[in-house]
Amino acid sequence: MRGLSTLLLGCCILTLRFSVSAWAGESRVITVEEAVALAIGQNASLQAVRARLEGGQAAASSTARRLAPAIHLSDEFLHYNSSFDASIGPGASFRVRKQDTNMFTVAADQPLLGLLRLSADYESQQKAAEAGAAQVQSVELSLRQAVETLYLRVFQARALEETALASERELNDRLEVARAQLATGVLTEADVLRVQVAAANARQQAIQAHAQELVARASLLALLGLPADDAGVTLVEPSSLLAPAARAPEAAAAQNQALSGRPEILQTRLSLQAGEHQRRA
Repeated sequence: MRGLSTLLLGCCILTLRFSVSAWAGESRVITVEEAVALAIGQNASLQAVRARLEGGQAAASSTARRLAPAIHLSDEFLHYNSSFDASIGPGASFRVRKQDTNMFTVAADQPLLGLLRLSADYESQQKAAEAGAAQVQSVELSLRQAVETLYLRVFQARALEETALASERELNDRLEVARAQLATGVLTEADVLRVQVAAANARQQAIQAHAQELVARASLLALLGLPADDAGVTLVEPSSLLAPAARAPEAAAAQNQALSGRPEILQTRLSLQAGEHQRRA
């Protein structure tokens, strides 16, 4: 009985520890910077693009090594029944070979015509690897944009809900005053109904804003690889995103900046160059 009691006590302690640990792990505070880093670190599509980039870089490195001369080494060991001496005159001879001999050879070959094709293949694979790096940057930029947009939508919906609730409270107070004025004959029934409709509209706007916040929050958590219904995650207000934005450039300057700096455009250009090198190969 004493052993059974000890076992039950140990099981209770372990259960309590796991419960405390699970309860402690429920609460988590995430900033917008942490959310972006979490999405970039574990997104499956981005990991696949990075794996393809590593494969392209390995292929280019393999082709570059094939441009060097090929070295061939060989060693042949021979065992004869006896040594061999050649006679060059009466009483004179010299040793041609011993009973055990070996032949070690080193040979190098470099196909000159093959260098043209290998060089073009290497240039093509190198441009493809650079295009893969631009694709990684493009996917990271898209993920950052998606996370920040959802983050802003959560707090935008929250602000709209608070505004609608404040308007509803103000309209309810005005409704009480309107009902009192209706009793004294100052207002008509139509005036009271207008205030009631305005209060109901404010309530409906608050419900819609709350639903929008839940949808944006669930989408954000799913993008981060977390359960969409995880209520233990607390999102910190993105003050860096709410700061006043810098003045936008002129249309022509913005277009030139986008054409020269967008990673997906750079990826397309590099892929075109890789195809041209492949055609030459």
